[in-house]
Amino acid sequence: ARRTITAREYAAAPGVAGCLAKMIMGCYCATRPQPGQPGAPYTRPLTVACSFNWRTIDRDFIDTAARRLDNFGFVGLQEAYNASVCLFHRLFGLRPLPHEGFVFNMGWAKRRNTDTRDLSERDLKYKLARPGLARPAPWDDSPLGDFVDVIDHAVYATALDRFERDLDAQLHKLRSRPGA
Repeated sequence: ARRTITAREYAAAPGVAGCLAKMIMGCYCATRPQPGQPGAPYTRPLTVACSFNWRTIDRDFIDTAARRLDNFGFVGLQEAYNASVCLFHRLFGLRPLPHEGFVFNMGWAKRRNTDTRDLSERDLKYKLARPGLARPAPWDDSPLGDFVDVIDHAVYATALDRFERDLDAQLHKLRSRPGA
């Protein structure tokens, strides 16, 4: 009989954790561990298939993934989708397209009773400039139980800092314009 695994079991499976860090480093998200490794990926560095090579997910791997975010032209956050779209357009001087009209993440906005469809400067200034935008996480991670993806937490913290720095820089530009 086929057994259904829990969200915690899936997240903790060797090769699944560290998806964000692995993708930044050019690996597949869920990748197989090297044969013969134990099931607990955090008791020692895990070696996984990465393209045509084996890569060990250790502190250097995680730090390199986090540093690579500095070379990205843009870092957005799914849980701050609307702010990310606004930031993207501000960074690259583009006008938003109608199909980007904030339909994709309306459930998150509705749960918080906020209208996030406006791409105006006022919206960017007042609705998006919240310190600690993604703290606490706006999703329910209770199905994961005691599992914490320590690999991606480290990279995500860097992504969140970068996102907030970029957002602050854009807000500063808006505030320092004549008549702002």
